[in-house]
Formats: sequence, C-alpha cells, structure tokens
Amino acid sequence: MAVEIPLRNDIPSYSFRVDLGITTYTLAIHYNARMDRWTMDFKTENNENIVTGIPLLLGTSLLRRFQDERLPNGDLYMINIENENVEGNRDNFGTNVKLLFEAT
Repeated sequence: MAVEIPLRNDIPSYSFRVDLGITTYTLAIHYNARMDRWTMDFKTENNENIVTGIPLLLGTSLLRRFQDERLPNGDLYMINIENENVEGNRDNFGTNVKLLFEAT
C-alpha cells in the first residue's frame, strides 16, 4: 500500500523529515523556475546526502536506479491524480501531483 508524502508549492525550497519504513530521512525539495521542474535531495536523518538532484517526474521510479544501503526498502514515485500526462509544476505540485512511497 502506498503512502502519500505531503508536498507544498507555496515556497520554492524547503526540507522536512519523513519516516519511510523504519528509518527517518530528510527530503529537500527545490523548484527550478527556468525549467518549471521540482527536484529532490534525499538525505539521512542527520542531513548527509544520499542522492541529490532527483527530478520529480511522473512515470518513473525515483530511487530504484540508485544503489545505496541507506535507501529505504521501497520506492518513491510521482502521480498526477487529475491528468496522468501533466508533470508537476509550480501550481499543481502537492495538490494534483503527489509523491508516494511504497514499501517492498
């Protein structure tokens, strides 16, 4: 079962802690206005980088391609609940476009 990770679009850069499985991580979310795209830095609870600059795109596994034992057992992915063909932008990010975690 997938769990939604809350996102916001009212500020262009922020970070927060989230429990994924049995481990707490820090996610840093950034908006690039020139590209009209959101990215994520995936960090340990102590703010140590694991993977940086992950584009938050629909239809792709966000973590599966990375090999690091500190990553959670599961995957993160983006969905658009209103239009599956529209990527996250400044207006729909966190409302129609959502970040989900599914444990394996």
